[in-house]
Amino acid sequence: MALSAAMQAVLAAAAQSARERSTPPASDDLAGWQAQQWTVEGRALPACARAVADSGVRLDTCRFADMPALRITPPNAGSRSPAIYIHGGGYVSFSAHSSLFASAPLACALARPLWSLDYPLAPHARFDQTVPATAAALAAILDAEGPTAIIGDSAGGGLALAAVQQLDAQRMAAICAMVFLSPWVELSNAADSHAQLQARDPILSYDPGLRAAAAAYTAGDIGHVMASPLRGDFVRSYPPCLIIGGSEEILLTDMERLAAALGPTARLDIHDGLFHSFPVIAPHAPESRAAQRGICDFLDLHYGCFSCGA
Repeated sequence: MALSAAMQAVLAAAAQSARERSTPPASDDLAGWQAQQWTVEGRALPACARAVADSGVRLDTCRFADMPALRITPPNAGSRSPAIYIHGGGYVSFSAHSSLFASAPLACALARPLWSLDYPLAPHARFDQTVPATAAALAAILDAEGPTAIIGDSAGGGLALAAVQQLDAQRMAAICAMVFLSPWVELSNAADSHAQLQARDPILSYDPGLRAAAAAYTAGDIGHVMASPLRGDFVRSYPPCLIIGGSEEILLTDMERLAAALGPTARLDIHDGLFHSFPVIAPHAPESRAAQRGICDFLDLHYGCFSCGA
């Protein structure tokens, strides 16, 4: 598949970034991870400032169950209900503010406000703290807003799934839809696609990047269901789910397994020739615009179905 010029430019930048990656800190090196987090924040904020200016979004802050959240309201939102956005970054990087390069264009594409959660980062907080805190924040938003969709990007997709698995049946029933963008739902390196696609994935590598992030997030307990929610409970009924990924990413097998575990409520959209989290990494590329329209239609349908009881 021939990629657009915009996508090819992103791939070239990703290749350069991969060459410049430094060795991650040890899993218990709190100062080293803090320094890396600050570096990521500093590098991302200029792009985020441009995204906010270009999109014209309004930013407001709030707290839900003591978790900070950033409300991103696009100028075309009208009276549409908000969705919840959980950013990626391997559980060790980014924040609600430094992921605005992704969330501000997405809010505009969806014509819907987004609540972006500022969950605590590893290793300063690990999965046994982060997942319950995120579940409490989701419950508070659902109580305040009513029927709401959840969008999780990469590690944010894994966190969304793990947190939803902690909710009671009433709160689960109030989630009208879930969207997973290249979700990281299994922290091991066992999936077939890790070996098959490691030479082709332009964004992710398990060694040393994901392995170090997983160790920082779990202190070695990567098989726990709150850390690897693909191993969790799929007996309950889940809301309608849309899983979007690229054919060139090492997480491909786990996305396929997630769709199978979710069953008939899930739709898996794998885009040929594309890469990890492409709709938010390259939000203005034609391929991303097409994927965003699909997400918008999916959410509009299921917010509407919820309101009419369908």
